[in-house]
Amino acid sequence: DATSPAGALVSYTAMAHDWRQGPVPLKTSHNSGSTFAIGTTTVACRAEDHAGNAAEESFTVRVKGADEQIADQFALIQLARPKSAKFKDTLNAAQSHLEAKDKAGLRKQLNAFRQMVRAESGKALSLSLTTKLVANTERIAAVIGS
Repeated sequence: DATSPAGALVSYTAMAHDWRQGPVPLKTSHNSGSTFAIGTTTVACRAEDHAGNAAEESFTVRVKGADEQIADQFALIQLARPKSAKFKDTLNAAQSHLEAKDKAGLRKQLNAFRQMVRAESGKALSLSLTTKLVANTERIAAVIGS
């Protein structure tokens, strides 16, 4: 999940090992611990042993933007099955404001959603789900730059 408009810090472990030489230096196209942009980034890796034998591999890192994170909120609410449709309606409105690039409207809907979640904490929503939904909502707000 992105944590800012720039994306998210991503840490990973990649290594190469030669059966004779042991660990082999590895070069990567993107450093572990760096900020990865929202979307999919391919990390290319290349290792070469002392004999000049080389190997290359790659993997992808997916950083979810605000739209995908709002979709995740829908999924969490769906699992909780609260009686009120207000949660889904508010998330639908948030998604619409996001698509329209209306940050003020999106912030308003995110704040309304956060308030509804807190009001239903321990009732229609468990305390742990409340904590998760509120943290997710705050992270989405940070991603849009509010």
